Amino acid sequence: MRSGEKVNFLTAIQYTGTSNKWVFECECGKKIIKNYKEVLKGRPKSCGCELTRKIIAKNRNYTPKVDNLTGKKFNYLTVMYATGHIEGKKGYFWHCKCDCGNEVDVLGESLKTGNTTACGCRQSIGWGNSYKHGMSGTRIYNTWMAMKQRCFNKNDSYYYNYGGRGITICDEWLGDNGFQNFYNWAMKNGYTDELTIDRINNDGNYEPTNCRWSDRFEQMNNTRKTRKFEYNGKLYTTRELESLYGIPKKVIYARLTVHGWNIEDAIKIPVRGGKNVS
Repeated sequence: MRSGEKVNFLTAIQYTGTSNKWVFECECGKKIIKNYKEVLKGRPKSCGCELTRKIIAKNRNYTPKVDNLTGKKFNYLTVMYATGHIEGKKGYFWHCKCDCGNEVDVLGESLKTGNTTACGCRQSIGWGNSYKHGMSGTRIYNTWMAMKQRCFNKNDSYYYNYGGRGITICDEWLGDNGFQNFYNWAMKNGYTDELTIDRINNDGNYEPTNCRWSDRFEQMNNTRKTRKFEYNGKLYTTRELESLYGIPKKVIYARLTVHGWNIEDAIKIPVRGGKNVS
């Protein structure tokens, strides 16, 4: 890096003498201190001022290295163009127009997860999501929100096992009427507050044909780590076989995997002497 060298909207002014950091002057006149290696990579392109943000977003040659949300609508917000990385804030921002007419910059992840649904106008007068369905704060609404967090929010503790594996949510359960559609499906398919949503195929998405309402016992039996055994054309876990035939699940597992028994004997021959295998 040399004094006077320009990268995007930043011009190198002076080396600070520590940690590869230089003083850069933005085209708007503001000076900032940044690691020159990051500036060369385009992080950031400017000081984050309104002037350069709009220039970057409207530049036809500029393509954000993220999912292009331009033109898409999320709840009350319609995405107009990419704002990019804003100085001092984490994540990628998009310039949106609210149904009320106001414009606002919103974090892309917040749009996708539904954490931000409007510019603030509707929440300030007591609307928000509850205006449409009156279900905010209920268990089923929290279930829907948690499902979106697992699939779209990289900071969610369960993301690695859902969105991180490519698990997503069908379009029908997202967008303006997403919750209402989800609620209607849930009511028609046995939802109660004692049940949790369960994907039939653990590698499949959240969608009507791949979801059901299960108790914790059923859901535990449907995890990817649970081994199942075929008997009479159906797959069973050892817990299910124990419930059906009365042989302890540890005994069934040992008979089948360690001692090589056939499943008919494993589930029907009584245990002798209180040992794990007979």
